[in-house]
Amino acid sequence: MILGWQAITLLRVLVMPLVVGVGLMRALGFRASSDRIGYWGWSWIGGTLVTALVLFGWLWWGLPSVWGIELVLSVLAAGLFVLGRRVRPQIPSPVPESAAWEKRLFFGVLTLALVVCGVRILLATGEVVHRADEATFWSFHAKVIFENGGFTPGYTEMSTSASMRHPDYPLLNPLLQLWTYLHYGDITHVANRVPIQMFSLALVLVLGSALRRAARGWVASALLIVFLGCGYALIWTKRAHGDVLVGLGALVLLDGYFRHRAASGESAWWRLSLLGACLCLWSKNEGMLVLLCGLGALALAQLHLLRHRDALKDALRPRAAYLALLAPLLIIALNSAFNAHFGYRSDVLTGEGAPTGMGIFEALGEKGGERLPLVASYFWNNLLLRPSHSGYVLLAFLLIVVIAPKFVWQSPLGVPALALIGFMLGVFVVFLGTGRELDRHLRSAAARVLFQCVPAATLWLAVTYDELCSTRRRRSAWPGPPRRYGTKSL
Repeated sequence: MILGWQAITLLRVLVMPLVVGVGLMRALGFRASSDRIGYWGWSWIGGTLVTALVLFGWLWWGLPSVWGIELVLSVLAAGLFVLGRRVRPQIPSPVPESAAWEKRLFFGVLTLALVVCGVRILLATGEVVHRADEATFWSFHAKVIFENGGFTPGYTEMSTSASMRHPDYPLLNPLLQLWTYLHYGDITHVANRVPIQMFSLALVLVLGSALRRAARGWVASALLIVFLGCGYALIWTKRAHGDVLVGLGALVLLDGYFRHRAASGESAWWRLSLLGACLCLWSKNEGMLVLLCGLGALALAQLHLLRHRDALKDALRPRAAYLALLAPLLIIALNSAFNAHFGYRSDVLTGEGAPTGMGIFEALGEKGGERLPLVASYFWNNLLLRPSHSGYVLLAFLLIVVIAPKFVWQSPLGVPALALIGFMLGVFVVFLGTGRELDRHLRSAAARVLFQCVPAATLWLAVTYDELCSTRRRRSAWPGPPRRYGTKSL
């Protein structure tokens, strides 16, 4: 358990990124009044990104002192607050009409969800970080940086040894755990997990906010309950895995897209999408797949494959959006340069350390065909048809796309649907081309990786319900074609 002075130290660990995040949100044009629920989740995302970037820059000269880096962050936060005074606040997105009981139901469900997540985070303090991915490479990477005093020759030697798994993975997770080590002055085995666990609380806030903006109160409540009933939604509250960061980033990216389109392209919500993209890209390698699928879907829209082919133009209508695109490009460049500097390569591409010794493309060519039935069967029976995995959210998404393709492609749902399908296919292909023992890799990673798109798919279902209701209202209000004189109605 974290008690006494350790709890006070942990409070410092959490408060500084949140303060910086509030400043960043003001500079981007968002206030608490813009969205009283999602705002605090967005602030945590922005604050942790800025904190990790400052820490990353400092580590090239050794480990920073806690007071020194907190001073830098305080000055930066003050500057962001001042800058925010010159930015016009974004007005709140409209919320669908709901009865009073629906509003009470939604806030009751949201409050209960936050309490459950908070209790699970507290219960997790009774177990140290000692197994699975959170120990074998996320925490291990943070420990290697801390023990070697930054990105030193000692770090280079240790990080390129066989004991370091996936050194090419983005650094946000290890840097936030290192942030905890710096405050405690030593390696911790419980407290370092908490900054990552806070992303699960942020996910509840952001998902609740997005669902309530997209649909009536009872629909938002039902979908939030379905999501929180999924196994990995609860696992994310207990472990310091990187998957929650990708899932949250994809959700924020999609939420910003829907809000921006609802505002007819004249809003600051596109900045929210870029914040989500940055979180995805600096969390795990799957973040690049999320971005590529999103950009690919927008590009297809521009090629007149969808009715809403102006999506990319609308998304980039403000000129500042072009400049803001530098943010995710900076994350890509930073991660690529870091890996090139230390000679890290993705074992998925190279097959290093895999029993077969084959990278994904070689394995696809040699074994993809024979593996296809097994992988397809596993995804269908163990993921899509298993309620404990995604609560049938992904199955419902695919059924709607198959049953009502015209409705999907001729609405704002089309671009996100293509992106979600692309991500699911990408994950499927990764397991077709795995260089590891297939059955073991499927059982250990397939459910966890595919679940990254479930928060975004849950929001997609909420928007689908709202679009269906809007379509029905338009049809009922249409009086029909004008009647000619001299004709009789049958």
